[in-house]
Amino acid sequence: MAVSRASDALQATGDVQQFRKSTDAALLSYQQALDLYRAVGARPGEANTYLSLGTIHGSQNRVQEMHQHFQKALALYQAMDDQYSLGRALAYYGDALSDLQDGEAVRQCYAKALSAWQARGLDDLIVEHIMPRLVRACGSPEAAEAYLHEQLRRNGGVG
Repeated sequence: MAVSRASDALQATGDVQQFRKSTDAALLSYQQALDLYRAVGARPGEANTYLSLGTIHGSQNRVQEMHQHFQKALALYQAMDDQYSLGRALAYYGDALSDLQDGEAVRQCYAKALSAWQARGLDDLIVEHIMPRLVRACGSPEAAEAYLHEQLRRNGGVG
């Protein structure tokens, strides 16, 4: 229990440091939190820390590290069948990608986030958080709707 609290404190410290743009300190706090979460098998904390690391690496244009950390977070959320966190991670991944590029990968992240939240009936979150991102990524509400319809037609579902 004490290790978990220490991990949570390190994660929160990293969040504050990231907000304050103390990138090196945030990376150190996140790495320490990650080591502790792994040591006690706290997979939600581990996944959340990977998500934070992916976000910070994306903001630093460290593309390879960003992808690695987001992929690890996504894999853990999927393994835990945590559709809420999976959708949140996909939305953040799409945001990080949109800062670096424009294109299909960004739209796919948002569409998959929509699918994850739709699977849990989180329609209010879709309307509030995912659709505005998808509209920005597609250029208009009409283009976003057409993109989603194409994904449904092509894949038999968005995700």
